[in-house]
Amino acid sequence: MRRGVLSALLLFALAVPLAAQPLFLTNLGPQLPGSDFSRWHSEQVRGFATFGHVQCDAMAGDSGQTVWDNGNPAFSASGSKNWPTKPVVLKDGSVAAELVTRRVVGVIASGNLFTGRIQRELSLAQLLGFTDDGKKLIDWGTPFTARPKGIRVKMAYEGLGDSCTVMATLENRSGGSRRYVATAWYSSPNDSDMTREGVRSISARDSNGLRTVELYFVYGRLHKGADPLPDGVEQGAAGEPVTHVNVVFASSRRGDHFEGTKGARLVVKDFEFLY
Repeated sequence: MRRGVLSALLLFALAVPLAAQPLFLTNLGPQLPGSDFSRWHSEQVRGFATFGHVQCDAMAGDSGQTVWDNGNPAFSASGSKNWPTKPVVLKDGSVAAELVTRRVVGVIASGNLFTGRIQRELSLAQLLGFTDDGKKLIDWGTPFTARPKGIRVKMAYEGLGDSCTVMATLENRSGGSRRYVATAWYSSPNDSDMTREGVRSISARDSNGLRTVELYFVYGRLHKGADPLPDGVEQGAAGEPVTHVNVVFASSRRGDHFEGTKGARLVVKDFEFLY
């Protein structure tokens, strides 16, 4: 590059306020393992309708990984293997996560995929005691200390009148409580809503029918349109340290309250943090 051109670019950068300069994001920073959702494993989980244990063939990641989980172990209580969350092969032969809201024994079960660990080996009485708030079944999040500017994911959503959830929260747990430092959030009846706060870009559909969605993190306050803070969570300040991250995908926004539209379908793959 010629010295004159380089000098002109430098003068432009100095003259234009930082907030007005275009933001170029990259995925060259810490990422979560298994976040392309191409690898799945089987796990023996408790099944109350069938007694003993049943084999769940739809658990994200490699066997033994502790980053990603889903609600299929709780769903196993029905004895059904029509899992709300499972792998799906796309047109190009790659694998993604398919989340579908289902109804079993009269109860809505949202497809979901999240960081953390859902409780295993619950008794039937314990499971039925959580019909008001399924979030209490989960130990949320995974250790993480980076401060990304946003997230990117390939997705497709058919809500059938329902709304999906695509969410990531950066959290400070250094004081023994959960404090949200930043939130990236998308919830909509479709996969093309540019009106939501924090949406950076949404692409046209690719050959697999997926859109690439990029969202900014909002630091230091609750995201506009987001759900109220969960029980036991406080809003933190933008400058607080980050100790954990929590990522959630759901085919029904109120699936944690066992509400949603049967057949609502969310497909996700290639989740990344942007820096």
